Amino acid sequence: VRQRVCHSPPLTARSMNSLRFTSREVSIQRLQATLATQLMTRDALGAHARDELGISETLPARPLQAAVASAATFATGAALPLLTAVVTPTGSMIAVVSGSSLLFLALLGAMAARAGGAPVMRSILRVTFWGAVAMGLTSAVGALFGTVA
Repeated sequence: VRQRVCHSPPLTARSMNSLRFTSREVSIQRLQATLATQLMTRDALGAHARDELGISETLPARPLQAAVASAATFATGAALPLLTAVVTPTGSMIAVVSGSSLLFLALLGAMAARAGGAPVMRSILRVTFWGAVAMGLTSAVGALFGTVA
């Protein structure tokens, strides 16, 4: 066994990975805590940027790209309800545009979550809920000032 261990480190590492370390009192949580402490001791900001945000010297943040993507998403999100308003009869305008806006918010929330690797359903619910709250508050302010259609 000693011969094999000394002359085949990759094989040893592979076999060590398959062992159950719980019997040897090695805690995965303790190992993770030790690793995190060591990484944070050397360069806390760099470790956070690299491991949590995915920013490194080889893959830096791209603020211009983020701004363009945000502007395109905002324009798309605004254009869809406007197109709905153009084809909707006046009598049902508020209900149809409100409903389609919430539907478009849910769709764009799902696309954004999928692109960002976030939980899709949670993102859909969050975006749709806060969109409905914003619509309700806008309607309430309009009613307060007597400008409801």
